[in-house]
Amino acid sequence: MIVIWEFIAEAVDAMTTRFMNRIELHVAPGYLDALKQRGITLEQARAFAGKAISLHNSEEAPLYAKDIERKAIAGRWDK
Repeated sequence: MIVIWEFIAEAVDAMTTRFMNRIELHVAPGYLDALKQRGITLEQARAFAGKAISLHNSEEAPLYAKDIERKAIAGRWDK
């Protein structure tokens, strides 16, 4: 599976930034054959990937947000 993970920061106003997380999954060469050999359907693999991504986001997003907040408070990005 090929994963493209994009993180986007968008200014809302002078004091607010919206962060967005976009994930694309693409079938890599040989992936469907590997699933078939293991008796796994593409739908099952999609469902598992969706759950894994959601779990990862629920664990990592708050930590990432806190890290951004700490750096902003410390003035790491002030011009």
